[in-house]
Amino acid sequence: MNSKDFTYELISKYEKLTGQTLSTDDIGFYLTEIIDEKGNALFELQLTKRQAARICYEFMKNALKLKDEDWKDAGKLKDIYSCKVCANPIAQCYVRGIILPLREDLFGCDDIIGTDEAKMIVNKIMALV
Repeated sequence: MNSKDFTYELISKYEKLTGQTLSTDDIGFYLTEIIDEKGNALFELQLTKRQAARICYEFMKNALKLKDEDWKDAGKLKDIYSCKVCANPIAQCYVRGIILPLREDLFGCDDIIGTDEAKMIVNKIMALV
């Protein structure tokens, strides 16, 4: 699964669950970019935990209108700052239990997420609806 497929899965599951159609304003610039960007190699690569966290965070923030939670113990993840843009998305997914860390002290930012894990993540997001 790649970023584009994951984003489509998240949006379509939400729309099916709620009966609401999400506009580009509802999902925000970043997710719109993923969907609309033709041939962008980044979005065609296999989905990493870092990228999944960013997509989930943008969806929670824009479509679900969720506020950021306190990081709690997310700061203990050794790789949380390996991507400064991804640090808060990783923390928000971590503290909500959306994406589990590789180990107690390591998120595993570059680990590839398979189809089954991606579907579990989408289901966890839908539980927030």
